Amino acid sequence: YYFRNLRITAWVDHSSNTYRPGDIVTLSVKANQDAYLTILDVGTSGRVHMIFPNRFQRDNRIRAGQIIQVPSDDADFDFQVSGPVG
Repeated sequence: YYFRNLRITAWVDHSSNTYRPGDIVTLSVKANQDAYLTILDVGTSGRVHMIFPNRFQRDNRIRAGQIIQVPSDDADFDFQVSGPVG
């Protein structure tokens, strides 16, 4: 199994991991092996949205040790927290 020892580390840009509606979120991800990354958002309604890859960041291949930010610094979009909370 190629991905038997795959380790993914993900973190957000607020050290408290706490956000309020209206805040902007940046997610960082790093893997110890080359891999393909998909990030999904599951809302409080149960609705699922794929947030990475997306039309601005189409290539979802990540290389070992590389940090990927979503959205990237040069992306033309933000992830804004909205309600309802939960």
